[in-house]
Amino acid sequence: MAPKRGLNTSITKDITIRSCEINETEVLVTREVHITRTVETQEEFPDPSESSGCESTDSCMDENWTDELSRYVRIKTYQYKYYFQSKPLPFKIISSSISFLLLVILVGLYMKFSSQPNLWKDDLNIILRKYPSLYAADRSAIVFTFEDVLENQNVEVHGFLTKTILLSGRNSDKLLRELQRFVKIHFNPEIREPITLDENTRRADLHDTVETGINSSKSGPGVMGLMGIDKMLWDAPLVLHAFCDPDVNENANRVNLLSMSQATKNKKSCEEQALRVLTNTWKATGGNADNIPPILSRIDYIICL
Repeated sequence: MAPKRGLNTSITKDITIRSCEINETEVLVTREVHITRTVETQEEFPDPSESSGCESTDSCMDENWTDELSRYVRIKTYQYKYYFQSKPLPFKIISSSISFLLLVILVGLYMKFSSQPNLWKDDLNIILRKYPSLYAADRSAIVFTFEDVLENQNVEVHGFLTKTILLSGRNSDKLLRELQRFVKIHFNPEIREPITLDENTRRADLHDTVETGINSSKSGPGVMGLMGIDKMLWDAPLVLHAFCDPDVNENANRVNLLSMSQATKNKKSCEEQALRVLTNTWKATGGNADNIPPILSRIDYIICL
């Protein structure tokens, strides 16, 4: 006869017996007695060959293997469950406290690293919503440019970034000032005030002024504002060619903000009209088809108000 197969298991149970009595001094005394009881059990499984529904011992063993494993898992699950339920109250309190502390730490880290970047974006969107004539795509372009440049952390890989935005419309100077003040508050307090241009602006003077402004704020990401580029006479606009060149920036990440106050009649063709105005103005004072387009090509976005 084949030997019986089975699972040897043991279950340990702690039993606490409390008793109350009054001692000789008439004081109620509570006594506790802890008893640990271990029960050894063996669950035997019948010989598969003795089962009437099997043709051979091997086939019975294959058919009953799943049932045996299932019983073993249930027994072990009960033992582990009983182990944790039988733990004393201090153990449960400590476990709960540690779990709560870890949860607080995780929430704190999430708020630190996720909500802080959104703070400046919220402030930027508040500024942009003050200009209802801005298209949603225009607002997104401004936010994307600021995020891409001012939060650039891959300087060693990509180098310092430079992006140029041209604001066109009656409120362009106002928005430029607000954006430059915004960057000064959130990113770099050393940023200077925007530079106002007119027909008396000379190339050499503008070059020195721009260079001084860039050097004064190179300790961090910055913004350089030039208001009224449509009022400059040739050859002062040539300063923009080097100033807005993304390949020669060796100081810090920077957004260049340009403005022209001349409003366009048709907002849908605003970009085309803005470029035409600048081209005609600079051609009339000495520019030509060879040196004007390279300057205009430095502009990444034209935002119409």
